[in-house]
Amino acid sequence: MNRHAIPLESEVLQSDNTYFVSRWGWSTLRFASLFRKAKPGTICFDLGVHSLHGGAVRYMNVENPGNQIPESDVMRRFLNTQTHVVHEHHVGWGYSSINNLVEYRFGIAIHCGQ
Repeated sequence: MNRHAIPLESEVLQSDNTYFVSRWGWSTLRFASLFRKAKPGTICFDLGVHSLHGGAVRYMNVENPGNQIPESDVMRRFLNTQTHVVHEHHVGWGYSSINNLVEYRFGIAIHCGQ
Protein backbone atom coordinates (compact mmCIF):
# COMPACT_ATOMS: atom_id res chain seq x y z
CA MET A 1 0.00 0.00 0.00
CA ASN A 2 1.26 3.42 -0.94
CA ARG A 3 1.53 5.59 2.18
CA HIS A 4 1.64 8.75 0.10
CA ALA A 5 -1.72 8.24 -1.63
CA ILE A 6 -5.07 9.02 -0.07
CA PRO A 7 -8.45 8.20 -1.63
CA LEU A 8 -10.55 11.10 -2.85
CA GLU A 9 -13.80 9.10 -2.85
CA SER A 10 -15.44 7.37 0.08
CA GLU A 11 -18.49 5.88 -1.63
CA VAL A 12 -19.85 2.64 -0.19
CA LEU A 13 -18.88 -0.15 -2.60
CA GLN A 14 -21.49 -2.64 -1.55
CA SER A 15 -25.20 -2.89 -0.96
CA ASP A 16 -25.67 -5.90 1.27
CA ASN A 17 -29.34 -5.46 2.08
CA THR A 18 -32.38 -6.17 -0.06
CA TYR A 19 -36.02 -7.18 0.22
CA PHE A 20 -37.42 -10.73 0.25
CA VAL A 21 -40.87 -12.09 -0.54
CA SER A 22 -41.67 -15.58 0.71
CA ARG A 23 -44.53 -17.89 -0.25
CA TRP A 24 -45.17 -21.42 0.85
CA GLY A 25 -47.82 -24.06 0.70
CA TRP A 26 -48.26 -27.72 1.49
CA SER A 27 -50.71 -30.54 1.08
CA THR A 28 -51.24 -33.79 2.95
CA LEU A 29 -52.61 -36.78 1.08
CA ARG A 30 -53.89 -39.65 3.18
CA PHE A 31 -52.93 -43.12 2.01
CA ALA A 32 -56.39 -44.45 2.92
CA SER A 33 -57.98 -42.17 0.32
CA LEU A 34 -55.97 -43.96 -2.42
CA PHE A 35 -56.30 -47.56 -1.23
CA ARG A 36 -59.47 -48.97 0.34
CA LYS A 37 -57.71 -51.61 2.46
CA ALA A 38 -55.46 -49.11 4.26
CA LYS A 39 -56.44 -48.02 7.76
CA PRO A 40 -57.36 -44.34 8.03
CA GLY A 41 -54.61 -42.13 9.46
CA THR A 42 -51.86 -44.79 9.15
CA ILE A 43 -49.74 -43.36 6.31
CA CYS A 44 -49.78 -39.83 4.85
CA PHE A 45 -47.81 -38.21 2.05
CA ASP A 46 -46.74 -34.64 2.74
CA LEU A 47 -45.93 -32.35 -0.21
CA GLY A 48 -44.66 -28.80 0.18
CA VAL A 49 -43.25 -25.92 -1.85
CA HIS A 50 -41.40 -22.91 -0.49
CA SER A 51 -40.49 -20.00 -2.77
CA LEU A 52 -38.28 -17.08 -1.75
CA HIS A 53 -37.72 -14.16 -4.13
CA GLY A 54 -35.57 -11.16 -3.39
CA GLY A 55 -33.86 -8.16 -4.88
CA ALA A 56 -30.31 -7.73 -6.08
CA VAL A 57 -27.27 -7.45 -3.86
CA ARG A 58 -24.35 -5.39 -5.19
CA TYR A 59 -20.80 -6.04 -4.07
CA MET A 60 -17.19 -5.53 -5.07
CA ASN A 61 -14.37 -8.06 -5.12
CA VAL A 62 -10.67 -7.19 -5.41
CA GLU A 63 -9.97 -10.52 -7.12
CA ASN A 64 -11.82 -11.88 -10.13
CA PRO A 65 -13.05 -15.34 -8.99
CA GLY A 66 -13.31 -16.52 -12.60
CA ASN A 67 -16.72 -18.18 -12.28
CA GLN A 68 -18.70 -14.93 -12.53
CA ILE A 69 -18.65 -12.20 -15.15
CA PRO A 70 -18.07 -8.77 -13.58
CA GLU A 71 -20.57 -6.03 -14.39
CA SER A 72 -18.05 -3.23 -14.18
CA ASP A 73 -14.54 -2.25 -13.27
CA VAL A 74 -14.31 -0.26 -10.05
CA MET A 75 -11.94 2.67 -10.45
CA ARG A 76 -11.14 5.19 -7.71
CA ARG A 77 -9.21 8.46 -7.70
CA PHE A 78 -6.28 8.93 -5.36
CA LEU A 79 -4.18 11.97 -4.48
CA ASN A 80 -0.43 11.61 -4.13
CA THR A 81 0.35 13.65 -1.02
CA GLN A 82 3.94 14.35 -2.10
CA THR A 83 3.37 15.44 -5.70
CA HIS A 84 -0.30 16.48 -5.38
CA VAL A 85 -1.09 14.62 -8.57
CA VAL A 86 -4.51 12.95 -8.84
CA HIS A 87 -4.41 9.53 -10.43
CA GLU A 88 -6.87 6.69 -10.91
CA HIS A 89 -6.43 3.07 -9.83
CA HIS A 90 -8.35 -0.09 -10.60
CA VAL A 91 -9.43 -1.34 -7.16
CA GLY A 92 -11.69 -4.26 -8.08
CA TRP A 93 -14.66 -5.56 -10.02
CA GLY A 94 -18.34 -4.89 -9.37
CA TYR A 95 -20.89 -7.71 -9.27
CA SER A 96 -24.56 -8.12 -8.50
CA SER A 97 -26.59 -11.16 -7.61
CA ILE A 98 -30.36 -11.71 -7.48
CA ASN A 99 -31.61 -13.77 -4.54
CA ASN A 100 -34.04 -16.53 -5.52
CA LEU A 101 -34.76 -19.89 -3.90
CA VAL A 102 -37.33 -22.60 -4.61
CA GLU A 103 -37.51 -25.59 -2.28
CA TYR A 104 -39.63 -28.71 -2.79
CA ARG A 105 -40.35 -31.06 0.12
CA PHE A 106 -41.73 -34.56 0.04
CA GLY A 107 -42.34 -36.61 3.14
CA ILE A 108 -44.08 -39.69 4.41
CA ALA A 109 -45.68 -39.76 7.83
CA ILE A 110 -46.37 -43.16 9.40
CA HIS A 111 -48.57 -43.43 12.47
CA CYS A 112 -47.52 -46.45 14.55
CA GLY A 113 -49.90 -47.49 17.28
CA GLN A 114 -53.45 -46.64 18.16
